[in-house]
Amino acid sequence: MPLRTTTRTGDQALVREINLSLIMNHLLGNSSLSRASLAEVTGLNKSTVSSLVQELIVNDKVNIIAGFGLTPLAFRKQLHQG
Repeated sequence: MPLRTTTRTGDQALVREINLSLIMNHLLGNSSLSRASLAEVTGLNKSTVSSLVQELIVNDKVNIIAGFGLTPLAFRKQLHQG
C-alpha cells in the first residue's frame, strides 16, 4: 500500500483559493479594475472572474464604486477618509 502524504493536491477548493488571492492581489496593486480587465490580466475566464468577484463582494472584501470599478475594501476606506 502506498504511503499517504500530507501535501495538498490541486483540488477545486485550493484552485478557488489561489484564484481569489490572484484577483485580490491585482485589485490591491491597481486600486480598481473592471471584471473584464481582471479576466485579461489574470488569464481566468470572465465567468470565473464574475463568480469569484461576487464572492468577494458578498464577503465585503471588494466593493463597486461608480467611476472606479471594483475596489478592495481598504481602498474604499481610504476614499471615505480622504
